[in-house]
Amino acid sequence: MENGAFKDPDSVLYPDTSCAVVFTRRIRKNYTGATEKEVSVTVSAAKPDLTMELDRGDAGCRKADNCFGKSENAFSPALEDVPEIRISYQIGDGAEQTASGNEIQIPIGTAVGTIITITAKTAAVYGRYIETSETKR
Repeated sequence: MENGAFKDPDSVLYPDTSCAVVFTRRIRKNYTGATEKEVSVTVSAAKPDLTMELDRGDAGCRKADNCFGKSENAFSPALEDVPEIRISYQIGDGAEQTASGNEIQIPIGTAVGTIITITAKTAAVYGRYIETSETKR
């Protein structure tokens, strides 16, 4: 039997790529060294890890909240090619609106207890990432 591993453990693979894999024999009695092969791999698009944080600010009268989102590659957080987050929100039964930067505009006079739904989304990037979203109320 053999064990395989990427020759370069920091390899980043994309669709239609190949990489070097090193095979090492489990039973080394009659074998020495490792065998290196160039192999094709099937790469599926990753789902970014998405986190969202809401800063409600002053609990008194307010007209804006700040919402911060972050997306990372779930398998390699050091990669910086993850799609940008788009933040939208809906106040009560109103229309969905796009946040201005990280700011969510809450109209003065919005009744206490009104449900505000905030959604952070990333777009799909062909062959690299699938679309993903997270919603908070």
